[in-house]
Amino acid sequence: MPQSTQVQRQQTPSPQQNTHHAPSEEFMSEGMNADRAVNVLQQSKTVDNKPVQRRAAMGLGSIIGNRALQRILMPGIQREGPDEAGPGEATATADDAMPADMAAFLARGVMPSADGLNVTPTGLGGFNAKFDGNSRELQITLNVGIIFPDGLKIDPTTNVVTVDGAGLDASDPSEQRTITQLQNGANRIMTDVAAADRAGIVNSQWRWSGEQDSWMQSYAQSVKDAWGAKHFFVSQDWPQLFSSVRVAANVHAGKQDGDHCKAKIVKTPPGGIGAFVQSGNRRNATDSEMIMSSSALGPRHDNLLRWELYFAHDSSDIASASSQPGGAGTDGPTFLKQFINTFNAAPGNAGQPIQLIGRASSVGDADYNQSLSERRSAAVEQFLQTNGLTGSVNRTQDSGEGETGATDDHDASRRVDLIIGSGAAQNVAMHETGHLLGLDDEYSTIDNQNNTLPADQRGFISGTGNAIGATIEHTDIDANGLADAPIDGAVAENNDNIMSLGDTVRPQHYSTFHSALETVTGRNWRYGGEGDPPTHIPGTPTPDGGVIV
Repeated sequence: MPQSTQVQRQQTPSPQQNTHHAPSEEFMSEGMNADRAVNVLQQSKTVDNKPVQRRAAMGLGSIIGNRALQRILMPGIQREGPDEAGPGEATATADDAMPADMAAFLARGVMPSADGLNVTPTGLGGFNAKFDGNSRELQITLNVGIIFPDGLKIDPTTNVVTVDGAGLDASDPSEQRTITQLQNGANRIMTDVAAADRAGIVNSQWRWSGEQDSWMQSYAQSVKDAWGAKHFFVSQDWPQLFSSVRVAANVHAGKQDGDHCKAKIVKTPPGGIGAFVQSGNRRNATDSEMIMSSSALGPRHDNLLRWELYFAHDSSDIASASSQPGGAGTDGPTFLKQFINTFNAAPGNAGQPIQLIGRASSVGDADYNQSLSERRSAAVEQFLQTNGLTGSVNRTQDSGEGETGATDDHDASRRVDLIIGSGAAQNVAMHETGHLLGLDDEYSTIDNQNNTLPADQRGFISGTGNAIGATIEHTDIDANGLADAPIDGAVAENNDNIMSLGDTVRPQHYSTFHSALETVTGRNWRYGGEGDPPTHIPGTPTPDGGVIV
């Protein structure tokens, strides 16, 4: 929420109580990156697999252009000399065969300088960027200085648990909320835990005990793995020039000059506090603060892409189903309407697939239970489709697993699992790091201030999200910088995107990197594809007048 000059991205999405992707999506979905696509097309004379070859040609063409693709597909053209190939259409050029202006560009080395440039493309967060002409990669660096407050403390003489939080700023409204959440944790322990057992819980779950260095190492590795090498860019001046992307976090204890972010990592168990990033000056790349729990580094304990609806014994009736086993929680119709409100697709989007997996207990005949599990998932699918779920008409996929996975808790086994997209739980720390990289929240919430909405008009997610389909901070930069990218663009929608509820880094999440690349090189680039760029493409001219085959 903007507050005068402050911009806050607060509280990663949490459960309340009680997408037209790229033409390259099909290309990449079966592990067919650019290098593999080249191999597939090279084998087209000896291996007859036309469907796979067709996907390879379509996907590769979107990256290198049709003329360069033709040189791969038509060996007669490949054997011609460089004058027949057409200028500027190869995809990877030997150093002594590249255009002179491209060679001069790369000879500049590291751009704009070895120190890089601090940038804040959207006014959220900030980072350092530089392009290395030798390795042909965009290098993104986050400098993060961390302090490690303890969450709670305990008086050894009275066993009274109170807030510690040394280093938190009680005058900051956002950090006040963190302190309140810590106080709630202390209250729970005082109420629910015997006095003699409190010290063990506080000292093991709420206080640091020497693992800070290990936490920083894990965070730096997670940033590299989660954000680097997910997509690449292609020069619009020289289509044979690619840029890969590397992301690194320079993490250290305490604060140093040049830090892009000052972080406070509070020791708590899962769910102890919320997480947020706030930026003070939108034009200052070194003026961000991140606060989150020590447990935020890893898949969140409450996976927001997986939900369950529980059924009565020998029943597939939605009316008697509930959000908790044994008839507890929200009734079935209300629960599914809230699910629809939460996971409707943004206008014009297909929405992500939703798996509906029916299950049954092990009580009774196995064949009957298989049929029962299928009826349960079919009932949920029919309810969703007839009560306004938006997006593609076939985004739901129902199936039954019968007794598979059933446990001795029969009530808990009688259910339908509802899984959105990949179903993978979000790493909250990597979501918050997305804010440091200039990205806004993409998850959606329903405004239900003071709990005034009827239950069936509410949703599952709380936080600082926007209405489904709303534009967000990096929407414009997507539209301007990634017009050629095979994406829907950045709008608010609950799905498995890393800036929504999941962990998938999609092309729009490289929009701030694209902006940085154009800034530090002074050249125009476009989206290239998923993963790292290809190492070479047949049809590339060589110094002796031939081509790479």
